[in-house]
Amino acid sequence: MIYYRTDGHPSSWTYRISDDNGKSWTGPKNDVTDLDINGAFEWSSYHSKLVSKDGRFLHVAFVAYDDNKANDPARFYNPRYKQAANMKYNLYYIKINLQTEEVVNADGETLRTPIDLALANSKCMIWDTKWRGAGVPPTILLDENDKPCFIHVISEETLQDHRYYYVRRENGQAWRRNY
Repeated sequence: MIYYRTDGHPSSWTYRISDDNGKSWTGPKNDVTDLDINGAFEWSSYHSKLVSKDGRFLHVAFVAYDDNKANDPARFYNPRYKQAANMKYNLYYIKINLQTEEVVNADGETLRTPIDLALANSKCMIWDTKWRGAGVPPTILLDENDKPCFIHVISEETLQDHRYYYVRRENGQAWRRNY
């Protein structure tokens, strides 16, 4: 299985599966994410992924980023830090059934694909970082029940300060963050 960005930064993400050591590949009818469709021009995402222990599911975490190819300084303005900040924001999670191609959010709700920025913000976001940003996507870990948790490094009081957060959910409750 490969999971990849289909072209440049604002392009979609998808996956392909091979059952014959890469001689042939199959994949989903639609790409998984494409944040810049439906009006969010030049938005992209950075992903991490981890296959479930039984190989049936793909856990995907991602962060959103304004690619800002027009180099418009106003688009990089961060109200938290009151200056330009070229960062990746929030924490999103989806789970893909590799046999059926069904994509669900953390609550098990089936999502249409490709997931755009509006859908990601309304259905996939597990942490609104409130303008605190990251340089890289989070790391995914799976607990003994194949439930995801994450290590996410984001900015804090200043752009130079950062903290490592452990993000997890217990018994379907709200996502908790500890550092």
